[in-house]
Amino acid sequence: MPVLPPLDPPPSTPASQRRYVGIRHPAYLQSEQPLLRFGAIDGDNRDGVDFDIALVASAIEVAHSVPMADEKWFLSNTMDRYGASGSDPQPIDDPSNLITLRRDLRHLFETRRFTLVPKRDIPDKARRLALYVFSPDDNNEVVPLYHNRSPAPLSGIAIEHVFARFAWTIFSGQTVRFFKGMAEYAVLLFDPKTDEIKEAKLRALDVRTQIKIFDAFPKSCSASPRKRQRGHLRKTKTMNSR
Repeated sequence: MPVLPPLDPPPSTPASQRRYVGIRHPAYLQSEQPLLRFGAIDGDNRDGVDFDIALVASAIEVAHSVPMADEKWFLSNTMDRYGASGSDPQPIDDPSNLITLRRDLRHLFETRRFTLVPKRDIPDKARRLALYVFSPDDNNEVVPLYHNRSPAPLSGIAIEHVFARFAWTIFSGQTVRFFKGMAEYAVLLFDPKTDEIKEAKLRALDVRTQIKIFDAFPKSCSASPRKRQRGHLRKTKTMNSR
């Protein structure tokens, strides 16, 4: 199945009747396309009062590829080595681990409804990132718009963090029924205290409990949009070119 191109922005109209809002980082060349474009809402409300918010860009949030709640896992696996700055006091907040999303899409992202996966495009056989929607039967509205859809060009994001997010999305009860069953499994368990691996027979519910090595990190999962913007100032590779 070919990877679909990014969604087209709403068609532009004369400057006096702009129907979309373009978001451009000040460090980007004017010849570059805006990073984001959002449809504008113009017209009359039900009370007949005219309102125009065409120049307003709102409901934009920053998400972590490796979730903030898993910061202990992030540090234990030295994921900060893939960061771009290397000087952030909170390595998980490094711009290489941040992605800007519309608020509704961020909710779907955080609830494991979709993730980014590398897929081979049939026409040119190149590999590129594409959105992959899980549990399509529960996401009838999301699939036509976003499933197998290529995102806009992404800069400054570490591919290793994207892969970690892919694994985080898959290994959950929503996508792998193994975590919800009652069968018994032979598993290998890692003991962080002794740094040893041991074999055990556990039921699925117990497996789900045992694999949670790290407690959730008590911090808000939202980051400042300025940190995401700062990351774009560095010269980095574009992720979805291959």
